[in-house]
This record gives sequence, structure tokens and C-alpha cells, in this order.
Amino acid sequence: MEKEKKKIYKQWWFWLIIIIFIIILGSGSNNTSNNNTTTASTDTNDIIENKNTTIEEDNDISNVPSEDNYKKYVFEVFDKHYNGPYNISGDKSDWKIITTLNRTKFEGVAIINNKRYNFYIILEFSDDNYTNYSVVYFQVGNERIIDN
Repeated sequence: MEKEKKKIYKQWWFWLIIIIFIIILGSGSNNTSNNNTTTASTDTNDIIENKNTTIEEDNDISNVPSEDNYKKYVFEVFDKHYNGPYNISGDKSDWKIITTLNRTKFEGVAIINNKRYNFYIILEFSDDNYTNYSVVYFQVGNERIIDN
């Protein structure tokens, strides 16, 4: 009596190879981001994450500025601390605003000499009316302008 040969997909080692292949593909696709912007974004994320209480956890969020009002702070920071001509992208997809209890992080695109540069600004507000603030972090492209 001759032993019947099992089909390849019924072999245990076949499925082991498939699983290993899937794991390798899954882990390789997570590391495809731009290294320069990832480093800057990680640094600023570390700074803002020092404050663990988010604004949603605060009971009174009625004083929080609108997105358009927040953008005026970006122009103020650029006007006070950036030397040279600049334009800020008005495209909503270029903006990201993250707010915690008393800190706000702005990410956006500045156009300088017809080139696009990512900028990062972190402001710390000292009052509930969002009028008094200090600049904790300000970076344009790879140039750190303020890093407190």
C-alpha cells in the first residue's frame, strides 16, 4: 500500500511560512515616513504631551478660540520672531491644531522664497481668555527658532 501525498496547503510548514511572510510585510510598511518631519514632529509632540489634561476633560470650554482665531496667533509669532518674508498656507489640509488645557500646538506650511516648509509652534496660555501666552517652541523647516 502506497502512502498518499498531502497537498501543499495542508502542510503545517506551508502555513508557518505564510504567517511569517505576513508579519514581515506588516512590520516593514510602518517605517516609510519622511525622517526630517518625523523628528521635528516627535520633538514637539513630546513637549505638548507633558500636559496630560486635554481640553475635552475641562468642564468649561466656552472660551476656547475658533480655528480662525487660533491662526492669528501663528501670524503674531511669525511677525515677532521670524526674520524675513513669509506666507502661511491657507489650505485647511496643511493645518493641524492640537489643544490641551493650557497649551496649543500648531502645525502648518509656510511658503518662504517659493518653497514650502513645515512649521511647528507651541504656545502656553496663562489665562482662561486665551489672550496672554508665551511661545514654548517655534520651528520652521529644520531651523529651531525658540525651544524653551
